[in-house]
Amino acid sequence: MKRFASLFFLTFLSANNIEVVPFDWGGQFGYLNQGGAIFWNSDWRSNNLLFDGTWTVYPRMFGPEIENGFKPNNQNMIVGRDSVGIISSFQYDQGDYLLDRFGFTMDYNMKKRNAKLHGFKRTYAGGINQYSNGSLQPQQQSYIFSYQSKEGRDDGGISLGHFNTNSGFPDSSEVSLIDNRITTSNLFWNKDSDKLDIRLSIDYFLQRYKTRHSLALTERSRYLTREQYQLELAYPLFNYDAILSFGKNIRGIKTENLKSTEWDDIVLQFNTKQINFSAGLFYFNKRFYFERAVNIDKIFGSAQINFDYKYDYKPIHPYYKISQPGRIEDLIPIESISSSFILNFKKNIFTTVISKIEDKSKMNYKIGQDSQIFKSSYERINFIYKTNMIPFFDTEINYVIQGQEGFYSTAVGEWFGLKLYSSFELFDKYMLIDMNSELKHYKNRRPKSYFNFIEMVPALSQEIKSYEPINIFSASITAKVSKFIITYEWYNIGQLIFGAINSDQNNFFELQPDMPVLGRQVNLTISWMFQD
Repeated sequence: MKRFASLFFLTFLSANNIEVVPFDWGGQFGYLNQGGAIFWNSDWRSNNLLFDGTWTVYPRMFGPEIENGFKPNNQNMIVGRDSVGIISSFQYDQGDYLLDRFGFTMDYNMKKRNAKLHGFKRTYAGGINQYSNGSLQPQQQSYIFSYQSKEGRDDGGISLGHFNTNSGFPDSSEVSLIDNRITTSNLFWNKDSDKLDIRLSIDYFLQRYKTRHSLALTERSRYLTREQYQLELAYPLFNYDAILSFGKNIRGIKTENLKSTEWDDIVLQFNTKQINFSAGLFYFNKRFYFERAVNIDKIFGSAQINFDYKYDYKPIHPYYKISQPGRIEDLIPIESISSSFILNFKKNIFTTVISKIEDKSKMNYKIGQDSQIFKSSYERINFIYKTNMIPFFDTEINYVIQGQEGFYSTAVGEWFGLKLYSSFELFDKYMLIDMNSELKHYKNRRPKSYFNFIEMVPALSQEIKSYEPINIFSASITAKVSKFIITYEWYNIGQLIFGAINSDQNNFFELQPDMPVLGRQVNLTISWMFQD
């Protein structure tokens, strides 16, 4: 069932502290906030498919199937199928500003085999027609196919994905366009035995990226090819689950005479129920670098503590190799620390999440003209309280504080959120009604940088200005009869009211300097699932 958590900010994985910052209500553009820093130049996965993070950073753009399967750690996760039969479903949305979304899925399950086909398309003009591409072609088309087979202790399969983006983007000139075509594939094989387990994964990622925009380095087509080979050997050792993994990556970019980039890594990991530890070597440009990570997750009665530390490396984004040649190292070391503390008392859950990400390369000092105003670390604190003590409602309260001094800090500094959920049944329990609402209050917004969504890199603001506090109230109501679901959504109800009464006041707000202000949106969604 479609839940209200998709409104405005959506937490993908609480352990990774990742949320969505949208530029529009239709899902076409935006970025991810990971622990107070923009998620960029990082690989990610969905539905076993690899996405190279050079010019692909926003999973929501490719539809709900990719968004729901998003995993930021570039690790395969093969999901087993328990049901047997054919399950098919579709979802259709219509909304303001010519929003038209359609998705279908066909899932064919047998005891030892599974095949899945998914398609998605979005057409959306935006508040000032900023996404129109001058044709009848949808702004986004996504197609996914996967096949998995299991025989004895062997498990293997293949996944294919094709994604075609043809969208306008706001610009000072009248003509702008993003033409992005991606084809990605994954082939895997797993072998389980009494002692040694083997995991093999092979990925190919192909991308043609063409932009016509004043922020683009070039209007010529760019071609990116990516190969990734991964081998894991799992073996019980000294009461630990030991995993030895090997990885090889090859990235080729055909633009501005850039050369291919290769890197390899070997990692040894030890796992127990409560502690995971790994250490490895990262090989790049004929040099070795030491990587390490540790995760501790313990439960003490009604309390749970999680601590996560990681120190790894990633190649520099090609944008800086072209625009800042020789000023920045080819390899960026990243150190990330996060911890959470959860108290669960019957009908009340208290959660505190603290995270910090630091760019050890000090890239901001080499790019910023006035670099002393920028920090190379990014902090975020999130306080969450959930309760169902209020009759008929589940309540969630959030309070978030995050720094805005970093070079790729997010545009949101401090906010308070209140969510209310309610469910009840009608017509002798044949109909289930879900009612959801969310209020967010933003203050202390003074961003010093922003996200260049054409080159998909952070950029310095031409001017630093403070934004007025804003309040955003959104809601949805869902009716479900068997497998048939109807959902009605209201985004930014304050602006809906001002517009309905023709008031001189408004509730428009800005999150991205290059984008129009965000207003309101009303959507109607119909979805239906069929068995056999």
